[in-house]
Amino acid sequence: MGGRPRALSADQARVARSAYDGGAMSVNDIATALGVARSTVYRELHRTAGGNSDLLQPPAHTQQS
Repeated sequence: MGGRPRALSADQARVARSAYDGGAMSVNDIATALGVARSTVYRELHRTAGGNSDLLQPPAHTQQS
């Protein structure tokens, strides 16, 4: 299929999802580690969330009051 290739490989996407879900890294940290923009990480997290945008909320320990 045509179009622009994905910025993250399937393996990188799995690493990003795992790090984010585990609360081990922030989106900014994931983006820096993978050498992509934060928007790319958010896009991939949204794509792999199965349409459940609630999964993209920051972990409770990082939310500001």
